Amino acid sequence: MNRKRAFATLFVVVTLCGALAFWRYWKAAQTYAHGRPVPQAWVEKVISPTNFMALQGAEKVTLYSLYPEYSLYSDYGASLQEAQRRLSSFRPPLHTTELFHGYPVLGKVVLSASQTNAMLRAFYDGIPQPGGFDGRAACFSPGHSFRVEQAGKITDFVICFRCGQFLINPKQQYGRSIYITKSPQPVFDALLKSRAIALEMPGE
Repeated sequence: MNRKRAFATLFVVVTLCGALAFWRYWKAAQTYAHGRPVPQAWVEKVISPTNFMALQGAEKVTLYSLYPEYSLYSDYGASLQEAQRRLSSFRPPLHTTELFHGYPVLGKVVLSASQTNAMLRAFYDGIPQPGGFDGRAACFSPGHSFRVEQAGKITDFVICFRCGQFLINPKQQYGRSIYITKSPQPVFDALLKSRAIALEMPGE
């Protein structure tokens, strides 16, 4: 009986180790197949393995420029129709009716594979190691965001570089922000400017 139990235990351990090895191989294969940058080890843990895999296997990435001062629509605020009506009253006026997690969209661009890799490399480099300096401010006025589509699933990253934090799928994880430095912003801005998209505050 003890030998059978020992054999069964060994079989389970070997199977689990094999499954783990295969998962790591598959994850690495996904990364290199898309030419994705490989970040520091802590990044996957900070943003969660599920969100990390969405980034590494992204089939489509859309980068947004947002008007940061007004969150006009949420499950807790004004209706979508009311939010769109208020857009025309802004000074300077915003010529858009599109909202992204409550923030008016100044413009957006679907990134190529090489642009996606450049953006992700900058994004990963901007996520500091946990336990270090945390420079998050009390505000949240995002001027940038990007949407990742992978295997029929959508994951949104809403970023406030001025406040040093970002949210992942804000409606699902309300208030759970992650610290980020300002270092990725020049790359994000350059990608938006390449398509003549306005940044942050129009008229400034």
